[in-house]
This record gives sequence, structure tokens and C-alpha cells, in this order.
Amino acid sequence: MQAERANLHAAAEHATARGLTWHAIQIPAAMGDFLRNAGDIGPSAALLRTGLSAARRAGDRAGQALALRNLGMLSWLSGDFRMAARSLAEAVELYDAAVIAPARPSPSTTWAG
Repeated sequence: MQAERANLHAAAEHATARGLTWHAIQIPAAMGDFLRNAGDIGPSAALLRTGLSAARRAGDRAGQALALRNLGMLSWLSGDFRMAARSLAEAVELYDAAVIAPARPSPSTTWAG
């Protein structure tokens, strides 16, 4: 995945610019474990924020929660515990809200984009 990292980052940004919400959310989400272990915090966080922005624009609470969870774990691994706590707390709130009263199927949980 390291060899294709730049391409995947560009694909996520392209998807965001073109309104391809599902792809803009799922590319960073699928790379979450890799990004946490890659050791390059700045570009990893930027890609995860791309997914978070796309999910927020789409009103996709599950996608937002997933991006925030990945950002929280990345922050924790980098030693930014306050940011980790904020990101993870927001993720929990979004997960709780999605379980209690889902507004509609989200792009991150369906195949239709």
C-alpha cells in the first residue's frame, strides 16, 4: 500500500472535488490501519481529514464517526492525547446518534454512492 499511497490520497481528493462522497469517505477509511502504522503523521492525518470533510458535507454520521475514530487513534499514537480524546468523544457521540435515530442510509454503509 505504501507504493500507492500518493495515488490513493490523490484519488480521495479527486473524489471529494467531484462529489463522489462514498469514495471520498471509503478510501481513507480503508487505509485507516495502514495510516496509523505508516509513521508519517501529517499526510496520514490530512487524508483522514479529507474523508471526515466529505462525510460531514454528506451528513454521513457513520462516515464521520469512522474518520474521527481513525483520527483519534492517530492522535493518540502521536502523543496528542487532548486531540485524541476530542476526536474519540465526538466519534462516540456520532455512533450513539446513528444507532438511536438513523436519518437515512449513509454512503459509508451502502454500496450506492
